[in-house]
Formats: sequence, structure tokens, C-alpha cells
Amino acid sequence: MSSPITRTEPTGRRFRSLYAYWITLRVIASYLLLRFVARLRGRDYMQRALRQRNIDNARRVEVAILRLQGLFIKVGQLFSIMTNFLPEEFRQQLEGLQDAVPPVAYDHIRLRFAEEFGKTPDELFAAFDRRAIASASMSQVHRATLPSGEEVAVKVQYPDVERLVRSDLKTFRRILRITNLFFPYQGAEAMFDEISQMLRAELDFAEEARQLEAIRDNFDGCTYAHFPRVFHELSTKRILTTEFLSGIKVTNVAELEAQGIDRAGIARMLIDMYCRQIFVDGLYHADPHPGNIFVLPGPKLALVDFGAVATVSLAMRHGIVEFLQ
Repeated sequence: MSSPITRTEPTGRRFRSLYAYWITLRVIASYLLLRFVARLRGRDYMQRALRQRNIDNARRVEVAILRLQGLFIKVGQLFSIMTNFLPEEFRQQLEGLQDAVPPVAYDHIRLRFAEEFGKTPDELFAAFDRRAIASASMSQVHRATLPSGEEVAVKVQYPDVERLVRSDLKTFRRILRITNLFFPYQGAEAMFDEISQMLRAELDFAEEARQLEAIRDNFDGCTYAHFPRVFHELSTKRILTTEFLSGIKVTNVAELEAQGIDRAGIARMLIDMYCRQIFVDGLYHADPHPGNIFVLPGPKLALVDFGAVATVSLAMRHGIVEFLQ
């Protein structure tokens, strides 16, 4: 179970890197020490001690991620859903990063609006909730009301996040290389390249809007899927305004059961939705962590946050099908 999360102010660039390297070396050293002690005390000791060591190190990494913020939070979120990359108890400890990232102060949001529109949120919307309803590593979402009365979700990129991402990517590449020296992982560089490309793409909200609408168009006429509408006149490269969706988080089992929603049916919808995106359209939402998937009345499935979208070539789709057969 993750500990309560609080936001700390981002540290300086040099200190961020040094702190990240220090935590990395501490974690590596703890496993090397365990490996040495296990040679003296036997395999049974190793099996018993490894689980606790994983939990302790996961907590250490989680605290470091929350102190460093920025890209490290995003990477922690990705690792928390990669079941084939980390030990299960380590991965579970990082799950709290999925949708519990503290927001930045409203003054930063107001500054971003001034930069993008030359106006404050109060001048653009009939109502704008200064409290974020969701926050992530590079942006946060506010609920607002248009003059027409429509409710919208306004995604605002944090100030200076582009510089932070560039700096953090350099640090993260070095961390992967250091770790790979002691615990080789085939494909580490390829994984970094994929994450790097995805994160750079997430900085462009105008591109996100285009990808959202492309997937939305692909599901035109589908009765079980819903994708938010984009309000282009209130969107830029760093601010994205979309239709507000109110639903149940897909992992909120208690609420789904309380509403009488068939979980097996939802699972089938989700599988069908992703098979359609990947095998039929070749364009899919590539960040399907639970905080991005909601169940709407109907029931219908809704996806949000299209910052990470990937394509699958026709040849690759055919190859996957042949492999599965």
C-alpha cells in the first residue's frame, strides 16, 4: 500500500540528477549486498529476504520520484503497469503514482493561460474551478463551464516542463545504463527510446487533439465507446479543452457492482476496443493505465488523455495475427 503523497517543490537541475544517481546506486548496492549475504546463508534466506528488499526499495524509489517530480513520476507510472519488468511487490508499491500526483498552485495555471491566450481563465470561461480534478507528471486538469453552459475539462501543461523533460531524459538514460551494468536487461535501450519518443510527443497538446479526433472518428457509430469532443477555440499546444466526462474508474470494483454493471461485460468491451484500435485501425491509445479508463452510463467505455498514441503498420498487424495463430 502506497504512503500518502505530498508535493514538494522541484529541486535544481544538478541536484535532481545527483539525487537520482544516489538513489539508483543505493538500490543497486542493496541488491548486491543481498546477493552476497545469500551466498553465505543459502537460497531459502534469499527467497525470504528478496520480497522485503523489493518492498523497501520500492518505497525508497517512490519517495525519490515524488521529490524529483517531472519525468520521474511519468516513468514510475509506466513501470507500475509493466508486469513483465519489475517484481510484483515492487510494481504494486508504485501504483499510487497512477492518479495521486499532487497539483501545482493555481498561480502557475493562470500564468500559462496568460502566455497562451493573453487572458485569465475567468475571462475565457463562465466558471473555472481553481482546484485541479486530476494531476499528472506534466500537466493537470481543471473543470470549467463554457458560456453556453457546457462542462469541459481543461488540461494545462506545467510551466518549464519542456526543459525538465529534456534534462530528465538525459538522467534517466544514464540511470538505465548504470543499472544495466549490474543487472543486464535485454531491450533496455529500445525501451528508453520508446519512452523518450512518447514523452516528447506528449508535450504537444495540438497533436494530442488531432490523435484524439482520429481515434474518435475511427469509432464513429460504435455504441459502447465514447471519446471526448475537443474545443479547438480554447486549445493550444500547451492547453487542451475537451468535453467533461463523469464516470467510474474502471478499477473501482465496488462502485461498478453498486451500479449493477457487469464487470465481465466491461472487460469484453475493453478488449474489443483495443483489438479494434490495434488490428483494424492501426492507431491506438498507448497509455491505458486505470486513471485513463472510465465507465459511463449505458454502460459505455471512455478513454481520456491521448498524449500517448501509437501506430501499428499493416505488415506488423498481419505479423501479430500470424504469430497468434
